[in-house]
Amino acid sequence: MPSGIKCWHLYIELPTRLYLDGHFNMRKKSLVLCCVSCVFGAFGAFFRWLQDMTAFETDSGLYISGNLWGRAVVAACIGVAAVLFFMVLAMKRKEKLAAPADYAAALGGKTLLYRPAYILLAAVMAIGSLMLLFSASRDTYPGFQVILALMGVLSAAGFALMASATYGRREPPLNCLGATLIIAMYCFWLIMSYRENAVNPAVWGYAMEVLALSCALVAFYYIASIPFGRPKPFHAIFFSHLAAFLCIVTLPDDRWAGQQIMLIATAGMLLFFSLMLISNMVPETEEPPA
Repeated sequence: MPSGIKCWHLYIELPTRLYLDGHFNMRKKSLVLCCVSCVFGAFGAFFRWLQDMTAFETDSGLYISGNLWGRAVVAACIGVAAVLFFMVLAMKRKEKLAAPADYAAALGGKTLLYRPAYILLAAVMAIGSLMLLFSASRDTYPGFQVILALMGVLSAAGFALMASATYGRREPPLNCLGATLIIAMYCFWLIMSYRENAVNPAVWGYAMEVLALSCALVAFYYIASIPFGRPKPFHAIFFSHLAAFLCIVTLPDDRWAGQQIMLIATAGMLLFFSLMLISNMVPETEEPPA
């Protein structure tokens, strides 16, 4: 092939290769969304810490209505939800993007950091679960903590199963099993959180945790729609970033160290899946890579 034609061939082919392996613009969009969740999550966590310090009566523990920092937390949550909603809506309607129908093409990654990233996140979730297991005997409801810890280990395995499936292209039932293990853990955690705090008259004391776990459950439900063959990628992206933001915001609350680490791992897992989903998106008129 003449050098001029070869150069022109590379000029045409190289952007296509970059696009199919996560186009630069798509990776940039995914990183922008991650920055929105993490940066505003840090501000929200600061507001929540100030709220915990100033919004509860010292003697009774009751919430002081009209607290400035409580309003700041609400404003931050509403503001971030609105920003994420319009950013995701723009990707769907203005840029007319779509996720590949194939599981590996939608959630897979080809960079060197892909495998170390999901192994690290799974390890963090497992470590947090084991820490919770060892501290369970000191809790008011030790049985609940033991079950949550064991389910946390299973959810770490489920996450690794889902992420590693993009390499071996496993059969759909195994990918669905991984998603089910994750969803089951957050279902139980949400029920347990409400059960432990049901007698607490200060709803603000546990409201952020319940909200974060609820959003994480919804996010993983929509992520699970991909291996189950009914993909809702934009729902998954929106709720993943909102849940990651809320998981960060609730970190100043008082809980076992194992649960804190599990919340951090939750935020990381959600951002990981969203990062892959956005990076692998293509225009609606284009065929996804085989």
